[in-house]
Amino acid sequence: MRINAVFLQAFADPDGDGNADALYFPNPVLPVRDDLFNRVSWQLEKRAGVTVYAWMPVASFDTDGTFFEEHGVQRDGNEGIVPARIDYRRLSIFDPESVALISSIYTSLGKYTHFDGVLFHDDAYFSDFEDMHPAALQYYKTQGINFQTVSEIHQDESLMRRWTDLKVDAWNDFTDQMTEHLRLFRPSIKTARNLYASVVMNPESEKWFAQSLMKSIQHYDHVALMAMPYMENAADPEEWLIDLHSAVNNILGDTDKVIFELQ
Repeated sequence: MRINAVFLQAFADPDGDGNADALYFPNPVLPVRDDLFNRVSWQLEKRAGVTVYAWMPVASFDTDGTFFEEHGVQRDGNEGIVPARIDYRRLSIFDPESVALISSIYTSLGKYTHFDGVLFHDDAYFSDFEDMHPAALQYYKTQGINFQTVSEIHQDESLMRRWTDLKVDAWNDFTDQMTEHLRLFRPSIKTARNLYASVVMNPESEKWFAQSLMKSIQHYDHVALMAMPYMENAADPEEWLIDLHSAVNNILGDTDKVIFELQ
């Protein structure tokens, strides 16, 4: 099949809720479902001759409930500011204890396993109601954005643009930190980042996900677009895929930095 690269899942999600319950390598945080990642990666590289990327969550590690309540992403909605339990339960990348916990996982991945690159999972997003964690609010203040409720942001388009850009950059900077932990042991690894297709097809959705194709292209070796028309409830899946490819081409021209992850 002429496969030249494999995104190998380094985490386990047996209950299918999208959050990493266990890992396939030794680490100080989550259970080890089986210490398989290093062996499989080595076999793929040596016997199949492929480049192996460790496919990893960025922040959705399923720690005990108490830790998430205090250190997880928070959203501002009808019920006020509460932990963001919808979809991925992400730890806040602004919270020092969350950063330390995730850093220890990435350090362990680099230390105990063999691989050529890292794919940052699609959990690296903030909705336009997130992150309202106290540490995040404090960070925004240091960047000149001071507010207490999301409604203040939604009423000011200029402020929303600044907030969105700040959050996009925060994810990029955070993945940079995790890459540096890996490069202590794997100095030549490549980086790839999952993005949602709507970020490319609808510019408005940048603020709904805090993701940007242009900034990601500048930041990672590859961007892996989730070309999944059925997940997006596309009326005509083939036409949707053509539109996605056209949108990328219109924005970037001919490039080998974009990978289309087909459903």
